[in-house]
Amino acid sequence: MYGTGNGLPTDFVKSSEWLLKAAKQGHVEAQATLGQLFLRGADGVPKDYEEAATWLRKAADVGDTQAQVSLAELFMRGKGLEKNLEEAARYFSLAAEEGDADGQQGLQFVNKLLGRWTISEERLPGEEEWEFEIRRMVESSKFSFNPPDDAD
Repeated sequence: MYGTGNGLPTDFVKSSEWLLKAAKQGHVEAQATLGQLFLRGADGVPKDYEEAATWLRKAADVGDTQAQVSLAELFMRGKGLEKNLEEAARYFSLAAEEGDADGQQGLQFVNKLLGRWTISEERLPGEEEWEFEIRRMVESSKFSFNPPDDAD
């Protein structure tokens, strides 16, 4: 209620205190919310990528897809923990398996960074032969993908 201002004055510091109490007791939603709060920062609560990673990992490891995507992004950019594209791919994959669109897109992106891709072997329905050949040529080309640097 402190975080949303629903019924109480908005106070992110008090919100973080209550979230921390619940998160320490294993409340997954509190862990995920606390991770997001530290990830973005708010009035009185500074950004803290290491603290964000700690709480996001706890929520991600028990299946919270938003936490999985956020943690994967931290691994991909090396914010709050050591950059690790394999771990980014793993957490994006967990979210993607649950049908999360951000997880699916993130997994595609990290796989390209890691040089993983496939080359189509059959034409798509309605695809002309020349379209298929161009698609295969693009798929077989290596591109350099660099994740954008955030200004924070």
